[in-house]
Amino acid sequence: CNIQITAQNPPTSGLVAFYPFNGNSNDESGNGNNGIIYGATSVVDRFGKSNSALIFDGDNDYIEINHSESLNLNQQVSISFWIKFETNAPY
Repeated sequence: CNIQITAQNPPTSGLVAFYPFNGNSNDESGNGNNGIIYGATSVVDRFGKSNSALIFDGDNDYIEINHSESLNLNQQVSISFWIKFETNAPY
């Protein structure tokens, strides 16, 4: 069985924020919604690319993003992300 995985470019129309986690939490949408990483560590992503994902150990890890007008979401939005659980959580 052959499986082909193709990386997709992110959409740009109506994009408010885009965080590829290139070793940081900078917003690459052009809207300047950069974040500050607290506690999380940069790791290899699902494609094997270094510093392109974050691991949160569950102990005060988060990303802080300051308020901006582009983040005043008063209509329907779509949010997309990949998540991988390392263990089976009891909740």
